[in-house]
Amino acid sequence: MGVDNVAEPRTPFSLTFDEFLKLDFTEIKHLYSQVHDSFKDTLESAWKKGIRHIVISNERIVKESDKIEHISDDEIKQLGQENNSACYVFSAPDFIEEST
Repeated sequence: MGVDNVAEPRTPFSLTFDEFLKLDFTEIKHLYSQVHDSFKDTLESAWKKGIRHIVISNERIVKESDKIEHISDDEIKQLGQENNSACYVFSAPDFIEEST
């Protein structure tokens, strides 16, 4: 009985940073969805506290910012390389106040 060479399913935090960069859009979208579902309560709590952007890597928040400007690509790349792990960047939804 032979062993099949079946690739392990990709999970959000099993990928190195370089492996993550090589994924196609569909794979990345699926991984982002998994991370969002796992961190949904944490993200919603952060948004309520005024946090605007969060980077998640290695199953933890590695960077957050309360500034309106996005975290730079260079900073995300540096975090990914330092942790040798995929980085998932989330931004708070924009709330539009209704005029009465």
